[in-house]
Amino acid sequence: MRLSLLYTAGIVAGICFAAQDTFAQDTLAQTSRPIPDLIENLGADSYTSRRQARHSLLQMAKQDATLAEQVRRLLRAAQEKTDDFESKLATRSLLADLREIEFDASINRFLYDPAFDADQMTGWESFAGCAGHDDHARRLFVSVLKRNPSFVVSLQDRDYVALTRFAEADLRRDDAVGWSMLLATACQTPTVLPSDVVFRVNAALRCDGAGPMVVAGPITENGIPSWRERVLQRMISRYLDHSAMDIRDKICIGIRYQCPRAEEWCHEVLANRNETASRTVTALLGLSKLSPHDERVDSLLSSYRGDYRTSHVWRSMAAEKTTRRTQVRDIAVALSLHRKGVDPRSVGFDMLQADPILMFRAYSLGFESGEAREASFLEALARLDGVSSAPPVE
Repeated sequence: MRLSLLYTAGIVAGICFAAQDTFAQDTLAQTSRPIPDLIENLGADSYTSRRQARHSLLQMAKQDATLAEQVRRLLRAAQEKTDDFESKLATRSLLADLREIEFDASINRFLYDPAFDADQMTGWESFAGCAGHDDHARRLFVSVLKRNPSFVVSLQDRDYVALTRFAEADLRRDDAVGWSMLLATACQTPTVLPSDVVFRVNAALRCDGAGPMVVAGPITENGIPSWRERVLQRMISRYLDHSAMDIRDKICIGIRYQCPRAEEWCHEVLANRNETASRTVTALLGLSKLSPHDERVDSLLSSYRGDYRTSHVWRSMAAEKTTRRTQVRDIAVALSLHRKGVDPRSVGFDMLQADPILMFRAYSLGFESGEAREASFLEALARLDGVSSAPPVE
């Protein structure tokens, strides 16, 4: 019984191999036939003839670009002339396959051929203006192109109406392709997007728990952000460069996404002593976060110990409702303590709250009364004068 089954299986396999070999030989013979004859065979009564003709035309298109264009041209002409439903259906399907082959060939050349003119890729220059021109930016652009070809056309044509629709889409945090489309749109149309769309984008980038997962998202094994994350960081930096948002938001977003100009924006605020107290406080917090061991920042913080301006007023909603006011000097002293390795809570900053971006929430460093502040400062300054430099408290 077992030998009989093996014998039968061998016969079936032999028939299959023979059929495949016959099909390959017939296809090879048909490849040398004129293209019009092969196109005519797409509507033949024989299924084998139709299949062989289709395969031969595809092989021609894959081997030579000039021949591929000729096949497409003759197929379009045949589609218009024939009234045979089978031929129309086969021609339409084959043209779709040829377009896919042409698309894949262009993508491969765009990614791997140094001699390929990238300007031929619709929308690439506009996208690269925000994402950069390196290989990682190209790979992300290809992902965008495969997901939504109409987007890159709108980007190329600066179709602001269509781009606004893309910008209004809701995105998951892990959708790097979607966020790259949104950021490319925002970079292209910073003054054209509706104010509610701009506000939503800025709020998502500013708030921890929203926006693209770049810093807290997937990373490689050695802890370095993935190539998608690096491109998104670059696009966010580019967006911030052209955005008219408040510099406090720029600082926070820049720190969150490790933008190279974040420290520059902090210094820009602190260089102007007429800046608002709120912006000054944000810049002090940001600069301390970015340069935890820079002695120049320590000196700068010391210079703000006499700044009595109020930056925040916070009313507690707990059972004993209290109002706390934060002055610029409160931030300067609390940061100085932290940088010396002293926990600010140990000297009276008892309502201190951590912040995932700026380290501390500015409003939580205030005091209920002037007496409480002075008592805290008396101990804090004594500790600062008596404590040698130490690593900041984590």
